[in-house]
Amino acid sequence: MGELSNARHERFAQELAAGNPADAAYKAAGYQKHRGNAARLSANEHVKDRVKEIQAIGAERAAVTVHSLIEEAEQARIKAMESQNGAAAAVSAITAKAKLAGLCPTRCASAKDHALHGRARTGSSRHRAQHSRST
Repeated sequence: MGELSNARHERFAQELAAGNPADAAYKAAGYQKHRGNAARLSANEHVKDRVKEIQAIGAERAAVTVHSLIEEAEQARIKAMESQNGAAAAVSAITAKAKLAGLCPTRCASAKDHALHGRARTGSSRHRAQHSRST
């Protein structure tokens, strides 16, 4: 499809694709504030198609960015494993790859920290000893 022939319609579609409400997008496109006209223009088939197209382009760019970051993390992991004391750096690179791929929510970092420090998830042995004395 490509850009819309009307420059204000194109700007309106770009604003909608960026997540702005129709009335704000309408004003940003250079029109006088008018909610009814903004709603009518947002229902226009050419505008709706253009918004979908812009959003698809953004999704492709985001996917490439995540992919390239995963590749960089893999290169860092390989380099770390070549180093004599690079195991911790390699674990960090693997954790970063998992987070970027969406395989590891925020608990990944805490689990890794506990594993590296020899602690269970419930806390240190001193913490458990204090807890058992207080109950």
